[in-house]
Amino acid sequence: MSIQHLPKVLATAAMGGLLAVAASSAFAQQTADLSITGTIIPTPCTVNVDGNSAANFGAIQPASSQAGDDYRVVGDTGSAMSMVVQCPANRKVSFTVLDGLAGSAVTDAGLRDLLKTISPTAPDANQVFGLGTVTVNGKTINLGAYSLETLAAGSAQIGTATSAAIRSQDGTSGWERTNFYGADGATYATNRAPDMANGPVAAQTVRFPMRLRAAVNKPSELQQADEIKLQGEAVFTVKYE
Repeated sequence: MSIQHLPKVLATAAMGGLLAVAASSAFAQQTADLSITGTIIPTPCTVNVDGNSAANFGAIQPASSQAGDDYRVVGDTGSAMSMVVQCPANRKVSFTVLDGLAGSAVTDAGLRDLLKTISPTAPDANQVFGLGTVTVNGKTINLGAYSLETLAAGSAQIGTATSAAIRSQDGTSGWERTNFYGADGATYATNRAPDMANGPVAAQTVRFPMRLRAAVNKPSELQQADEIKLQGEAVFTVKYE
């Protein structure tokens, strides 16, 4: 009896399997999407000041009577300062400079002429930085000014090679060589001299050697009776792309 009914049992089982397949294919298929997002952030460039980022000229003696009533240089860092930007890959580096004491600079041509060393011309009035103010007889007097001059006339460095220090007033065009870095709204960068009109070069390491030179106002303006502290602050904003 078992032998007789066995084929029927198998047939029934097989038919049931076909029905199961047919039934499953009749249902609507649904899918689910998995969205994967993220951002790969490149390693940032590093910005350092070689030498000393704070120029302290110490105690400055009052002008002698023999010196006359004129502006005078009170400090010069020489070749001690460089801003160095190092990147993990080639980047186009540029920067702007902000005068933290804007409006306190003495911009008279006589003082500005003292603020050049290698440059054949003095910095423009908008290329010098303020040293703070003092109140004399109820009047606010600007203490003086300082400049940031390229260490070699109009020069910077790409790696260890000498390059041109360049500026653009709008940051995109009109690139030209510069002897000074100023808080004049311009963008500063470097490129090889033959290519300086093209703007910033893409490089891993760029160096901007600079010389800070400071001069103070005339003795008749300061009328120094008490200790006067010079204060200056230049803020560099570096961009790389």
